[in-house]
Amino acid sequence: MHDVVELLRWMVRIDTQNPPPDGQWRETAMNAALGNALAHEGIQARVIESAPGRGQLVARLKGNGSRPPLLLSTHIDVVGADARQWRHPPFSGHSDGEFIHGRGTLDNKAMAAALVHVFHRLAREKATRSRDLILCLVGDEESGGAQGMRFLLEKHWGEIDSQVALAEGDPPLLNGGGQVDYIPIQCAEKKSYTVRLRCRGTAGHASTPLADNPVVALARAVAPLHPFSTRVHTTDLAREYLRRMARFEPQDLARHLTDVANLGEAAHPDALDAVTRANPVYNALLRATVCPTILKAGTRSNVIPVEAECVINCRLLPDQQIESLIAELGELTGCDPGSFSADPPSPYDGPATPHDTPEFRALEEISTRLWPACATVPYMAPAASDARYLRSRGVSVYGVFPFPATRKEFEAIHAPDERIRIASLRQGTQWLYEVTTALSV
Repeated sequence: MHDVVELLRWMVRIDTQNPPPDGQWRETAMNAALGNALAHEGIQARVIESAPGRGQLVARLKGNGSRPPLLLSTHIDVVGADARQWRHPPFSGHSDGEFIHGRGTLDNKAMAAALVHVFHRLAREKATRSRDLILCLVGDEESGGAQGMRFLLEKHWGEIDSQVALAEGDPPLLNGGGQVDYIPIQCAEKKSYTVRLRCRGTAGHASTPLADNPVVALARAVAPLHPFSTRVHTTDLAREYLRRMARFEPQDLARHLTDVANLGEAAHPDALDAVTRANPVYNALLRATVCPTILKAGTRSNVIPVEAECVINCRLLPDQQIESLIAELGELTGCDPGSFSADPPSPYDGPATPHDTPEFRALEEISTRLWPACATVPYMAPAASDARYLRSRGVSVYGVFPFPATRKEFEAIHAPDERIRIASLRQGTQWLYEVTTALSV
C-alpha cells in the first residue's frame, strides 16, 4: 500500500464495473481490503454496505477538533469495458513503464489510490492536525449514486459530516510542450432534468396522411433545438472562468472572452457568439443546454400514431429554474408549455462553492508550486457528480483530479484504452498530500 503505482494497479485488477456483467458486485471486497490496510496503520476504518457487495469505505484520522472535518472523497466503481476493443486487457493493470493501462485509471481509481496513499503517509507522520480527516470511497457514482454517496448522505451522514471536501474533478491539461497550462477546480455543476415534449394528433391509416400527424409536428418542434438555441445567462463563476482562460486562447478569442467575463449578457452579440461557438465547454457554461436524445412514436409503418414524444436532456445553471426553461422551450418550439413535462426538482442540487476562500487559495498556491506556469481556474462542470449530494448539505466542495493528462488521454475516460501517466500519478499524489496537509494545519 506504500507505493501508489502498485496500489493503483491492484485496484484496477479488481473488476468493479457498474453494473457487473457477472452480477457480482465487488465494491465491498475492494474497500474491505483497503480498510484492513488502513486499520494496520491505526486508522479508524469501516465498510458500510448499502446492499450485498456494495460497500462504502469510511476512514478517519483524528485531529484536535479545533476546526470541522475535511472530507476526501471519490468513487471506485467504473463503467463497462469490452476487452475486444482494448490494446491491453482492461482489468490487468498493465504497466509499460510510462503508463498504467486499464478501466478506472482516470475515472476514478487513481484518485482513490492517491487518497489511500496520503492517508497512510499522514498516519505514519503522527502530526497534530486542526481537524479530523475523513476518507470516503464510494460505489455507484456511475449510476447516479443512490447506492453510494446518496446512501451515506441519507443513512449515515454523521460518518462523513464535514465543512469542506475534496471530490472528483477534471485533470490539468498538458500542452504540446508537455507542461501544465491550468488546473480546473470544480466549484459547481449544472442541474440535470429530463424533459418530455409530447405532440398529439389524429390516429389513422398511413395510406391517407392527415394534417395533424404528431410525428411531423414533433419533427418541426424539435428542429430549432440546437446547442445555441437558448438564451445566454452568465454566472459569477463562469465569468471568472472565462477571465482566467483568456490567456490560453488566440488574441481575438481572448478579447471576446474578456469582454464576456467583464460584461456578461451585456457583451456585444458578436463576442457572445464567438465565445460560445469556440468551445462546447464555454457554451455549456453560458446557457442552459437542451439536447434531444430519444424520439418515440408509432409501432407500425402503416399506422399514424396518436402521439409522438421527444426526450430532451436539459442542463441548467445553478441559479436557473426548470419552469423558466420550459417557457423558453415553448417559445423555441411553438408548442404550448403544457405539452412539456419535467422531473420534479432534485432535493440534492446545492449552491456553487465560493472560490474566493482560503481553501481555494491554498489549492492555487500548491498548484503553482508544483507547476510554476499553471493557472488555477474555478470551474463549473456541465455534468453531475457525487459532489451535488455534499453541496446540498452545505459542504464547500472542490472537485479535483490533479493528475496531468493530454486532451486525447482525458477523452479515453469511458472509452477503450483508458490509461494514466505514472509521472502524473506521482505528481497528483504529492499535490493531494500537500493540499491535505495545508488544509489541516
